[in-house]
Amino acid sequence: MVTTSLIVELLVIGIFLGAFYGLIALGLSLVFGVQNVINLAHGEFVMLGAYAAFYSWALLNVSPVVSLVLSVPLLFAFGAFIQWLLLERIHENTELTSLILTFGLALCLRNLAQLAFSADYRSIDYLAESVSILGATVSLNRPLGFGVAIVVATLFFLFLRYTDWGKAIRATSQNPEIARACGINTRHVRMVSFGLGAATAGAAGAIAGMLYTIQPFMGLQYLLKSFVVVIIGGLGSLVGAAVGGIGFGIVEAVATYQISSNEATMLAFVLLVVMLLVRPQGLFGRSDAEGE
Repeated sequence: MVTTSLIVELLVIGIFLGAFYGLIALGLSLVFGVQNVINLAHGEFVMLGAYAAFYSWALLNVSPVVSLVLSVPLLFAFGAFIQWLLLERIHENTELTSLILTFGLALCLRNLAQLAFSADYRSIDYLAESVSILGATVSLNRPLGFGVAIVVATLFFLFLRYTDWGKAIRATSQNPEIARACGINTRHVRMVSFGLGAATAGAAGAIAGMLYTIQPFMGLQYLLKSFVVVIIGGLGSLVGAAVGGIGFGIVEAVATYQISSNEATMLAFVLLVVMLLVRPQGLFGRSDAEGE
């Protein structure tokens, strides 16, 4: 029987989950919006962030939240390095080339992680005790993860809105030729945007480490779910990524309660197909006609 308390509980869980998915999708959407690259290695950045949080907690007894002070700058630098070393060399090529390159990068990172960390499943036993929020009983690490996602996403939007680099990123996303004519170094902007995408994914990885198990192949599931989120919200739309993440989280929470987690994931992809049929540009994306 569906009760008001059950609805509230599912909404709370869905919003907590959706903020996490939205944070992952932000980086994927940013990279596509700036340089039309769909980064198939984005899930591996989440995986690296999860391992960074785990080893900070296991070896140094550092909270996964505090570990972000180290892991986020490292992943930003790693992402900028990947852009400089690999993606910048194929900048003028087709999107298919970047898909193949980032797919190969994902396979490399996945297998290197297995060599470095082994295939054993790990977890961060951090704030696992239960707490009641608006009648919903959840583990304490879920609202903590929600808070981290909101803070990181807020800082991300403030950076894009008010800093010179953020303005340069937005200008390059809108029209790289005009941005270049105005004196913006679009090559550096692409490096910074890819670094930001990796950094936000790494922050999401710390949340994933608190909530779920950690293993080298975990990135694939988060890549697929972030694809659903950005397609629903609109490719290249950062607001769409945030809103799509919340919507996706609520749908998954309700579907998991009604059926099962595997079938809930399947339902999410059914919604993706429906969205592509009804509104291919997503909720906040622009149609081709609007963009002309």
